[in-house]
Amino acid sequence: MSFTALIAIVAFSAFIAVVLGLRYLVGRERRALLELARNFACKRCGGALGEQGVVLADELWDRHMQQLLSETKGMPRIVRDLDAVCPKCEQRYQLEPDAKTFKPIETSFQIRT
Repeated sequence: MSFTALIAIVAFSAFIAVVLGLRYLVGRERRALLELARNFACKRCGGALGEQGVVLADELWDRHMQQLLSETKGMPRIVRDLDAVCPKCEQRYQLEPDAKTFKPIETSFQIRT
């Protein structure tokens, strides 16, 4: 086996390890968010957020981003603060990772539903 082939095999193996490691870390955060949402009751109506609340937040955020990017030139600095939405009353929540809970948020913008 040539030295070049050995280097290529080592580099490819390292690349695969990094990609799989990053994928695991991102998936772990998502799984933790979903688990927390399954066990969290809405402060306004008492309904469970569940997976549907996280999916709804993703959909609302995507719409907000499409609207924001179509109205502005360039790329503004954007920080996502919407992590879950109550499917019943549409109360919005932000994840508090240190406390492992959600806190209600009031938004100054209206995402078109």
